[in-house]
Amino acid sequence: MNICIYGAASDDISEKYISAAHNLGCLLARNGHALVFGGGNHGLMGAAARGVYENSGKIIGISPEYFHYDGEIFEHCTELVFTADLSERKKLLESRSDALVVLPGGYGTLDEFFGAVAQKAAGEHNKPIAVLNAGNYYSGLNEFIAFSKSEGFIRKKFENLCRICSDAEAVLKYIEGKE
Repeated sequence: MNICIYGAASDDISEKYISAAHNLGCLLARNGHALVFGGGNHGLMGAAARGVYENSGKIIGISPEYFHYDGEIFEHCTELVFTADLSERKKLLESRSDALVVLPGGYGTLDEFFGAVAQKAAGEHNKPIAVLNAGNYYSGLNEFIAFSKSEGFIRKKFENLCRICSDAEAVLKYIEGKE
C-alpha cells in the first residue's frame, strides 16, 4: 500500500514526537508499504522518511516547487514530484495514497486531516484515516470530536471516519484492515 503521512515540518519539537514518526516509518517499510509524504527533510516528515529509508522502503515525496532549496527536501526519495502550490500537493498526496496517517502537527497538518475527513464524509474517498496520538498530542482532538458528536454536530453515520491510535502498531493494524 501507499501510505500518506501528514505531520509537522518543524525541528523545534520534542524528541517523543520525532521518535514516534521514525518508528512509524520503520514499521511501514518493514511491512512492505511505501511512504507518500510532503517531501520535507525536517520534523516528523523527515523522521518518518528516514525510518522508511533505513529499512529500504519506497519513498514518494510531493512538494511545492518553492520548497526546493538546500536542505529542505528529503534527499533519498525514490520518486520526487514538484507541484505549483500546497493545494496541488494535497490533491496529489491523497490521490497517490491508499491510506492516510496524521502525525502531530500544526495548521497545515490539521488542514490536511480535516480536509481528508470532510472528503470522506462527502463520499469522495473511502480510505482509512488513522491519527497517531503520539505523546497524547491528539487527546484534546479526541475530546473535541466526542463533544461535537454529543452536541449533534457530527452525525452518527460519520462517527467512524477516522481512528485515533495510541501507537504505530495500532495505526498499521487499522490501515491494513486487521482491526
